[in-house]
Order: sequence, then C-alpha cells, then structure tokens
Amino acid sequence: MHRARVKAVSGNRVLANGAWLTCIGNRSVREGEWIWTDGRCVYGHESEGDSSYVPTNVLSGIPLLQIKWKDQKNQMLHSYYAKGKIHPLGFSKEDIWMVNSSRYFAYVSGYGMLDAEMDERGNLYTLEAVNVLVFPLIGADQRDSILSVKCNGEVIAAYDLVPMFGPPAVSGPTDLYSCQTVGGRVDKTGKFKVMIWHSVSEHGGDGSHVSTDRYVFFDGSNLEPWMEKTKTTSRDSVTGESHTSESRWSAPDYSIRYPLHDGMYMRFPANLDYLTLGKKYISKIYSAKDELLMELETNPTARTSLCPLGQGKYLVSTGSPLYLWKDGQLTQLLRGCYNYRLRRMNHLGKWKKAGGF
Repeated sequence: MHRARVKAVSGNRVLANGAWLTCIGNRSVREGEWIWTDGRCVYGHESEGDSSYVPTNVLSGIPLLQIKWKDQKNQMLHSYYAKGKIHPLGFSKEDIWMVNSSRYFAYVSGYGMLDAEMDERGNLYTLEAVNVLVFPLIGADQRDSILSVKCNGEVIAAYDLVPMFGPPAVSGPTDLYSCQTVGGRVDKTGKFKVMIWHSVSEHGGDGSHVSTDRYVFFDGSNLEPWMEKTKTTSRDSVTGESHTSESRWSAPDYSIRYPLHDGMYMRFPANLDYLTLGKKYISKIYSAKDELLMELETNPTARTSLCPLGQGKYLVSTGSPLYLWKDGQLTQLLRGCYNYRLRRMNHLGKWKKAGGF
C-alpha cells in the first residue's frame, strides 16, 4: 500500500502514478488529492499528504443538524450526508448548533454567537455578538458593546465598538442609538471579520429629524465602510411644510472581501435593498485560490457554508436551507440546518455516540 497524488478523475476511475486505478473507497476522490492504493485500486483518500489512511469500512460523511417540530416542540434531527444522500439517525431534545473539523466536533448553544469554528486539534473558536440599543421611547438601554473572540471559552481578544462611532447622544424620548453586529466570521486561528450596523436617529424641537444608517466591516485592525444612508427632514417655519432629502454612499460593488471558511470567501454588491426590501441578492463565492466557484443568493448576514463533494458538486447552506449544487443549479435538500460549517468527518462513530445513536 502506498500513497499517490490524483492527476485526473473519470467516474470511478482515478489516474495516479501514470495508471488508471479503480476507486472503491468510501468517499469521492478529487483531482490533486492524495489517495492510498495497491497499484490497482483506491481504498480511501486523504486531503493532505500527512493525513492518516481512512479504511473503507469506517463510516465517514458530513454530519448535519436540523431543527424540526416534533412532539409539540423543537427537536434536533441528527443526520449525515454520504454517497449522494442524507441518512437520518434520530432526534435529540437539545436546541443546539454544531461545528466540526475533520476529526472533532462540538455542540454550542448559538445564543449571542455570531460564528463558531474548530481547528484540527479540536480547539473551539467563537465570535460573540454586540448589541447596543438606546431608545427611551420603549425603555431600551442595552449597552453590550464588547466584541469578544474566545478559544475554548477563554477570551483571547476583545474590542469595544462604541468608541469607534462615538457614545450614544440621546437627548429626547424619540431619539435612537444602535450599534449591532449583524454578521461575522472567525477562522481556525481566531482571526475574524464582522459586519456592523450603526444607526442614529435624532429629533429636533422644531420638527426636524435626521437619521443615519451605516454599515461597516471590522477585522480587529481596520474599519471598511460599506454603505451609508442619511435622511433629513426639516420643517418650514412659515408654511409648516416638511421637506425631506436623502443621501446615499456605498463602496464599489464586490469590493469587500468577506471570509467564509477554509480559505473560501465571498464578494457582494453594495445595495441596501436586500436588507430593506427583501430583493434578490446575488453574491460571488471564491475558492482559496481566488477561483470563482459559484454565484449564490446569499448575503454577509447569512451563515453561508460550502463543502466540496467532488466533480464540481457542493453541499451548500445559506443559513437555514441546505442545498446540493450540481451543474450550476441548486436543489434544496432540507430547511433548518444548524451547522456553522459543512465539513466532512473521517470517522462519524464518536459523533453518532454523542447523539445517542
């Protein structure tokens, strides 16, 4: 048994070391990957040259969590995707999210969390949300302004977002100040990028009103302005008539690079309509090698994740829906996906056991 790098794939035939081999492994093999062979057959494959051999009798696949209504409450259906279809296992009663690497997995509550990631040693990185809202009219005075990155529950980085925009200047009951993280990603080293929505609304005693909405991206070092909209209303002191004007600014379309995971990233238009009017919004998804993989109806506030299946196919999640991408088309497989990442596990045994199956 020896290792070889795949030069080409045609159906269940694999070209390696100058010979066509028959693939009888338990997973799809892709060009450029390492495989184990006896010179005639491919018995498994590995994604990196120093990975361990995966025997064909070991259950592998992409673990899935799906929230479903059962017995008058939400429960989690545990399944896995392998050999072109979803295999249900059973239900657990906890309302949880999941993240996994190729070897390890973790269940997380998801409450107050923007994102979660796991490295190949099993370290769990989490990115926690910021939600500042001061609105006297409804009695809101919430000032959770610290953006935290944690590794295995310990804070490794923290940032106070409010000083970046200035403290709340609320002088009347109808004034409003908001600073919220509406999307974010953390990687396997703790590096992150978040999308921040900052909103200020001020009313004057003469009937004037100024509201400003800003969307910016922050990675711990740099602020990248993305969009800004200001609406101003003034009242004529003589006639009493109101006059409204609006100004908009946006960065060039597709100028923001927003990470997904495993080196993949997305770029998207600078258009507020997707947030306010529910219009169709198309983003471009790229590989770690800057290759355009697909154009997808998603946005930076969604938990977008992709898992390559080989031969140009991908398992795709855009938050709740789970799709199969094949031949440039999406086919929905389920709704209610609770995976932070779609990622293959070499051995599903421990994951099944943890779920009680």
